[in-house]
Amino acid sequence: MLTKTLTKPPTIGEFLKEIRAMREWSQCDLANALGVNQSYISMLESTEYFKKPPLNFMKALSDSVLLAKEKKRMLEVLYAELDRYIEG
Repeated sequence: MLTKTLTKPPTIGEFLKEIRAMREWSQCDLANALGVNQSYISMLESTEYFKKPPLNFMKALSDSVLLAKEKKRMLEVLYAELDRYIEG
């Protein structure tokens, strides 16, 4: 019998906070690594979920910052965000 409790994947904002915490980066550090403004990182982190997934941003994140295991987690996050978007 399966008794493991499943947890919901984090939002994009929670995921970005995880990545920054693992690297001990500020929002500015992450923004500089990705070529975006710190205010954009702040907006993503403070929004429960967004109306239109920033796929180009996530691709840049994946290409420049993430390790292989983090890329897998990012896909889980994106699928969960899309589910939340579809549900309304």
